[in-house]
Amino acid sequence: MTSLKYRCLDMRKYLLLLLVLLTQLQLSAQVVTAKDASKKAVKELERGISFAMGQQFDAALAAFEKSIEAEPGFINAWIFAGDVCMETKQYEKARDFYLGAIELQDDYDVSVYKKIAQCEQYLMEYTAAIEHIQLFLDHPAIVGETRRKALLLLESLEFAADAVTHPVDFRPENMGPAINSRYDEYFPSLSADQSLLVYTRNVVDTATTQAGTVILKGNEDFFISESIDNMWSPGYNIGSPVNTSLNEGAQNISADGRWLFYTLCNGHNGYGSCDIYYAYQYEGTWSYPENCGKRINSANWDSQPSISADGNELYFVSNRPGGQGGSDIWMSTMGEDGYWLPAVNLGPGINTPEEENSPFIHPDGNTLYFASNGRAGMGGTDLFYARRNPDLSWQTPENMGFPLNTGGNEATLHVSADGLQAFYSSDREDSYGGLDIYSFPLPDMLRPQPVTYVKATVLDAISRKPLEANIQLFDLSTEELIVKSSSDVKSGQFLVILPSGKDFGLYVNKEGYLFNSQNFSLAEGIPEEPFALTVLLQPVSVGEIITLRNIFFESASSEILPESAVELNKLYELLHNNPSMKVAVKGHTDAIGTETDNQRLSENRATAVVAYLSDRGITTDRMTAVGLG
Repeated sequence: MTSLKYRCLDMRKYLLLLLVLLTQLQLSAQVVTAKDASKKAVKELERGISFAMGQQFDAALAAFEKSIEAEPGFINAWIFAGDVCMETKQYEKARDFYLGAIELQDDYDVSVYKKIAQCEQYLMEYTAAIEHIQLFLDHPAIVGETRRKALLLLESLEFAADAVTHPVDFRPENMGPAINSRYDEYFPSLSADQSLLVYTRNVVDTATTQAGTVILKGNEDFFISESIDNMWSPGYNIGSPVNTSLNEGAQNISADGRWLFYTLCNGHNGYGSCDIYYAYQYEGTWSYPENCGKRINSANWDSQPSISADGNELYFVSNRPGGQGGSDIWMSTMGEDGYWLPAVNLGPGINTPEEENSPFIHPDGNTLYFASNGRAGMGGTDLFYARRNPDLSWQTPENMGFPLNTGGNEATLHVSADGLQAFYSSDREDSYGGLDIYSFPLPDMLRPQPVTYVKATVLDAISRKPLEANIQLFDLSTEELIVKSSSDVKSGQFLVILPSGKDFGLYVNKEGYLFNSQNFSLAEGIPEEPFALTVLLQPVSVGEIITLRNIFFESASSEILPESAVELNKLYELLHNNPSMKVAVKGHTDAIGTETDNQRLSENRATAVVAYLSDRGITTDRMTAVGLG
């Protein structure tokens, strides 16, 4: 049994001033519990518990304070009062109630030490918090899962104590009234060229009564804002058939802005409580949503999709069985048949026994941003990033630092394709109401690998009308097909991401036309500006010319380099699919060397191409080798 002296609030740092203390400077109190407390104190305690169970926290706190007033040593009332303050995020008051309980009896309930540490974590009082969680861990009864979580809290407190001394550069700016409103806006998602911003808005219908404003209904819908002359246009509702009377949310737009993956709960053809759906733009109109299917969705909760820039990987969050615990990040890859393969858990390298959510796979294809409360952080849910190794394993996730992360919950991060800007939602002081969308320059150390993109329009070379054509991007060194897409049927436009460090061949083809090839050499880095092209496809006819940009030779030699295989195979396909076609293969050289040597070299190079095609089965009477020097 211990003695507690009460003093006025300005004389005592950690104890609340009770009404009874207005007339007494100090008194002694003995510890009492529900077994031996006065009837009045117990009655107020029971009222407080009833109010708390009904989410009436202000009334609950008032009842607990009356219980303490009636019985100053009633330790249960002190603890319950702290719990209510914790629930309502009054962390300083909660800490003071808990400290009051400790001073009454320091070994009554060891969990109070952990609660004090959690309050001090939110208050950024890390030294005191470390001391209190250590006292909790020192108790012999703290074992198993309880001990694991307490050790995680200790690790987080030690991380936070260091992180606040090494803050990252963080200057968020509200994206303004064109996007934000008095409602909540969140889950920002941008196309790679930053021409489209898609986000979720929770529109709440309200009715005002004499008692105040009563919320009748909240409906989550998608809104789109367009970048026009570097200014964001007022956001507009994406409309039906994507938006419905149900709640749509947690969306991610593809790099080219033509596919939208999102979450829909309680859909008529769903597999579980919430499923992942997709819609795509066709001739400027969004399609009817389609469920992603049972290889991705489950009987559990599936949400927060993020599609890779090449369209071959879909990351999402699920609480289905088979994970590490809580909600985990899962990933499905696109099969060669065009269907998603069964989703796989990203494993303990990314997921923890706690909660992971809001994954975002950057267009570089190798940097994953996500939120977690299962790793050392500032408190609550923090933002992390992890980089993928060449063997497809993930490096250890890194916390994105303070003050980007705080003692609260951070999530829903999106990073621009160029890696320079990040976007997230927050209820900062300058918000227009509730959650708003903010942007901020991303510090260098947190940036993904550099990427650029090619944005092109495919036209008929004669009529100049837009064409829907097949788009293929190959890694020339490995002959791997990186992207398979098509240009828009109405505009003829397409966008393809180009990661740095490789050389790519881009092919545009359509039946009845000669293919068009482009070369992008990014092995030494990326240019300052993205590529903008107009691709003119020539109808198949006599006398037309194809420029072959991806056939390479050894210097001063007619030996074809392996990087030429993709282009040569495309030429073979053209001749194979058009058996009546005859071609003249014309070789060139650079200006180095004598005119005679260059003429001979160009002839030999053209002959080497003809020989390659002949070996594949194209008869020599359909091909002529010509050297142009």
